[in-house]
Amino acid sequence: MTLYRHEMKMNLKSLIIWTLCVGGMCFGCILLYTSLEDSLQEIADVYANMGAMSTALGMDKMSLATLTGFYATEIAMMHGLGGAMFAADMMCRIIPTIENVKYLTPFYYSNGADIFTNGEIDGVMMAIGIGMLCAAFVAAFLKYGKKDLAA
Repeated sequence: MTLYRHEMKMNLKSLIIWTLCVGGMCFGCILLYTSLEDSLQEIADVYANMGAMSTALGMDKMSLATLTGFYATEIAMMHGLGGAMFAADMMCRIIPTIENVKYLTPFYYSNGADIFTNGEIDGVMMAIGIGMLCAAFVAAFLKYGKKDLAA
């Protein structure tokens, strides 16, 4: 949790900028709704005639021609894309700061593709992972065993 708070403090400016940008784009799309309202009815009719495809997309439960349906489809897509881009941006900023931890993770000394191609887990790699896990557990127990964590 401490690392999360630290990263949020470091990237607060970026979070505010992304929030304003995505919110502004969504607000702009809502303002566009009034000018698109007539043509959206035709598009909603096309979606309604798609049969199983409209059911799979949930278009049988809402109409794109209404403000609620427009918001649920177009604006939700903007929020999803904006959130995904922000998450990718945050990971690009955070990963270099934790680059020195890569030697302690299984992704450095074990390859997931080997498990699928061979159909088994390498015993040596598994022993290394279990050993590192046990060592970390013992170290945490020794360090924090005497502290009152409930306080």
